[in-house]
Parts: sequence; structure tokens; C-alpha cells
Amino acid sequence: MFRATPIDARAPAESVPWQVRAARSTDAEAWHALQRGIYAEGTAFVGDGAASAASLAARLRGLDPREGHVALAVARGEPIGWVEAHRGGSRRLAHLAILTVAVAPGWRGRGVGSALMDDARRWATSRRLRKLQLHVRAGNTGAIALYRRLGYEAEGVLREQVAVDPRGGGQVYEDEWVMALRLAAERP
Repeated sequence: MFRATPIDARAPAESVPWQVRAARSTDAEAWHALQRGIYAEGTAFVGDGAASAASLAARLRGLDPREGHVALAVARGEPIGWVEAHRGGSRRLAHLAILTVAVAPGWRGRGVGSALMDDARRWATSRRLRKLQLHVRAGNTGAIALYRRLGYEAEGVLREQVAVDPRGGGQVYEDEWVMALRLAAERP
């Protein structure tokens, strides 16, 4: 069950405990609400909006833990962030996982993103993957700073990849960075 006023709408007290845990299909409604809030900011993701709660539940039910991993950061029973890791779809890409990570606005800068990224790294290491990769909009400087602190390196730039205001009159485009963390030295 999720709150009418999402937990991310309030600035959290320093003493509010939170944890990272594997996502369950029963988390779909609350995860959807968190995604809606982050998409509404318009600064982080490339897609047009959050997946439906039914789609998220089905994705979690069908997730093969050898091929993917979804974890939530949770405070007061509500998700405050998530990370998804999905292995490459072919044998030639089976050594890497693509990440999606997001943290609710009031919880950024409090270690939640680092903990989620560490959870994904541990999953990837346990699967003997060699690389974690993600895409990030060039204007998302907070996320880029976090990824660099965690050892991610820029591997490329997709120039003018994202239409910033696809409904606006004058089209503005933003670059998207490809960043990666090599895991070859890490073995469980």
C-alpha cells in the first residue's frame, strides 16, 4: 500500500531509518508512484513516463535472478529509490548489465543512491559479470558526480540524444552519456 502523499514529498529527518532490499511484485503500486514522481521532474529519464503498476508487477514476477535484479531502498515501508540491473540480451553481451537507478528528491545526497549502486554491483559480481553500464542525461550533474565517485567512467557521448521538451515550440536537445564500471578485478 502506498501513501496518498508520497514519502519523497517530505524532507526526511536524519534519523529516519531506511534499507535496501530486493523488490517484490507486491511493491509494484508503490514503485509506480515513486516512478511517477521522478518522471514528473523531467530531468532524469529519457522515456515518456512511468511503467504501469501492472507492468512493473509482471516484470518482477517474471524476473530470472540470473538475468536481472531489482532492489528498492525503503523507508517507513515506502520506496525512496530503486535500481534495476539487466544482463545483455545475447551471448556476446552476457558479460554486462545495464542499470537504471533513481532516488526520490528528498532522499538524494544521503547515501541512498550509493547503497543501491552497491547492491547492483554485488549482484553483478555474484553473477561473474565484467561490466555495469548506464546512460545518464548530461544535465543530471548530481547523478554523474555519484557515478564518478563510485568508479564509473564515461565511455561515450550520444550527442543531442534527448528531446528536452518534445511538446514545446522550439526543440532543445540534451546529450546523453554512457558510463560504465569494470568489474573484472572483482570476484565473489
